[in-house]
Amino acid sequence: MTHSNVSSLIGDLYDAALDPPSWKGIGAKIATAFSSSSCALQVRTASNEMEIVSRTGDLEDRLWQMYKDHYYTQDLWVNEAVKLPPGTVFVDTELVSEAQARRSEIFEWLERMNWLEKMNSLKYCGAVISLGGSDLGLVGIHRGSGQREFSVADKQHLGILLPHIQRALQLRRKMVALESQRDAAASGFDRLKVAALICDNVGRIVLANAKADDLLREADGISGVNGRIMSKSPLVSEKLRFLIAHASLTASGRSFHSGGYVSVPRRKGRPLVVLVCPLRPGSSTWPTQIPSSLILIRDPDANRPVASAPLRALFGLTAAEAKIAAALVDGKSIEEIAALYGRSLFTIRAHLKKIFAKTDTTRQSALVALILRNLVDQ
Repeated sequence: MTHSNVSSLIGDLYDAALDPPSWKGIGAKIATAFSSSSCALQVRTASNEMEIVSRTGDLEDRLWQMYKDHYYTQDLWVNEAVKLPPGTVFVDTELVSEAQARRSEIFEWLERMNWLEKMNSLKYCGAVISLGGSDLGLVGIHRGSGQREFSVADKQHLGILLPHIQRALQLRRKMVALESQRDAAASGFDRLKVAALICDNVGRIVLANAKADDLLREADGISGVNGRIMSKSPLVSEKLRFLIAHASLTASGRSFHSGGYVSVPRRKGRPLVVLVCPLRPGSSTWPTQIPSSLILIRDPDANRPVASAPLRALFGLTAAEAKIAAALVDGKSIEEIAALYGRSLFTIRAHLKKIFAKTDTTRQSALVALILRNLVDQ
C-alpha cells in the first residue's frame, strides 16, 4: 500500500464519519487499498449484539442476514479477536489454526454456502478497536486463492489506519443520532448541542453554529480575531494553530494526524474544552469545499454538567471513577476534584490510573477528548 492509498483511505473514513450513507462503500475501499477481495467492518456491543457497518458484496444479502441472525456468534476468528487488547492487528493463523477452523460450525456453513469455494482458501488480516466501555469495532480483510499472504507491512498499514477508523466510528455514532434532527446541512450543524465551527488550515472560520457565535462574541477565552479563531493565551493559540493545521493536512491527504484536545482558560468560569478533528471537503453533511477542521467547544458552565451515568455505561467505570472523569471534562483540575470529593490526591490519581486503563488512554487530554467525542450531543 502506498502513502497515497493510506491518505486517501483516511480521508474516506472521515467523510463517512460525517455522512453515514458513505459507510456503505468503506469496506470495498479498504479491500481495494489492501489488494484484497473482501472486507467487513462490524461493531460488537457489550451485550454481544452485532452491527455490520460496511462490507464488500462478495457474500449475498441473504447470507449476511444469516450471519447476523446466528453465525456471528460462531465466528471463530472474531471470538478469538475480541479477547485481544484493543489496537491489536493480527492474521488468521495467529488466532486459529487451519485444523481448528475446519472443525468449526461457521467454516462448515461458509463451505455449504459455496463462499469458500468461491474464495478457494481464506487468508485473513484483522484488528480490534475499542469504541468505549465494552463495545468493540472489528476490521476483517480477506484474500483468496492466488492472492499473496498478508505481510508484516500489511499489518503495519492497518495499524496506521486504526486510530482513524476508531475516531470515525465514534463520530459515526453521534452523526447517526443527530441525523433525525437535521432538516438540511446548515440547520443540522446549527442544532448541535455544543458550540461547533469549521475552520480552514490557518484557523479562518468558515462556518459557526449559533452556540459558537455566542462564545466568539463574548470573547472570553476564545474569540474571532480578523476572522480567525484565537485564544487570549499565546500558548493556547499556538496549540490550536498546530492542531488545526495538522487536522487540515489530514483532511487534504497529506498527514495522518487525527486532531486532539486543548483546554482554553478564560477570565470568568472554568476553562473551555475544545476538540479538533479533520474535515474533508465535499462532505454532504457539513458544507465545506476545502480541507478543514471541525472544532467542537464545550462550555462546562453553560452546558449542563457531564452526567456520570453515561460514562459508567460507555466505559465500564465505577461510580467514583465516573465522577472523576466527568469532573475532568467539566474543566476541574486534579486538586479541585480532590477538594470537591474530600479525597487525597493519591486516591484521585489511583482512580485516574484505573480510568486510563478502562478507556485505553494514557493522558488526561486524551481521556477528555474521548469523552467529548462520545458525548458531543449532550
